[in-house]
Amino acid sequence: MKKLLGILVMGLMLSGNAYANDINQIEMEGIKFGDQLTNYADEALIKDTSVYSYKNDKFSTSRFSIQSEDYYYLEISYDKNYLIVELTGFALLENINQCETKKKNFLAKFNQVLSKGKKIESREKHPADKTGNSLMFGEVYTFTKGDRVQISCTDWSKKIESETNYQDNLNISVHTREFVVWKDKNIIY
Repeated sequence: MKKLLGILVMGLMLSGNAYANDINQIEMEGIKFGDQLTNYADEALIKDTSVYSYKNDKFSTSRFSIQSEDYYYLEISYDKNYLIVELTGFALLENINQCETKKKNFLAKFNQVLSKGKKIESREKHPADKTGNSLMFGEVYTFTKGDRVQISCTDWSKKIESETNYQDNLNISVHTREFVVWKDKNIIY
């Protein structure tokens, strides 16, 4: 009986770990979420491409222009050991109507992983637009440890587009719970 109980407990532990690490299967342009960023770029390039201002330096974010078929650029957030804690691909759109097609392509590619998360539809005002006229909408998939995959379209207001040169976009973001909680408290817009 003890042996059977031990096998059952071990099986549950292993299946829980496999479930929690499913988002580590997601990659963009050959870069895998959860890997070391230094596997893909040297420290000098990582530091030269740093973006955003944060209140402290627990994490950093770099932006890499790639202009591939799928993405215009990638933003990669990492800890002090260069462990990737957020991987975000941005696809610029000529108009917001293109977003749905690009979103469906990503959903089809990673359906097996995403189907294991809890899906929530989201629609909210973009925090960078103080007028409240720019919108973000899409889906958020939350996994056992609170890690998430967020697929969202950003529809910038005409005013923001003309003042900042921002463009409507699709962004696909894979991030740890720890990072997104920290980012919400520490990003400076």
